[in-house]
Amino acid sequence: MEPKEKDYLEAAAKAVEQQAMDNPSLGIPADPDVAEHMGIFVENALSEQDLLDIHEILVELVDKDLPDPDTVQD
Repeated sequence: MEPKEKDYLEAAAKAVEQQAMDNPSLGIPADPDVAEHMGIFVENALSEQDLLDIHEILVELVDKDLPDPDTVQD
């Protein structure tokens, strides 16, 4: 990384940080390069919807393997 680029990223990161501190309830948009420089990123390997889908599949599988409680003999 060139010094000029690093200086830009540092200055932009400080500006984003200051905006976030001034308005903590707001999401502050940032250039992806600046966000990466700050260590901020969105993990999208597994979404909340993916987890819900997996949960639904697992519940269906468990329900299939369990005997019907009305037909189980003691």
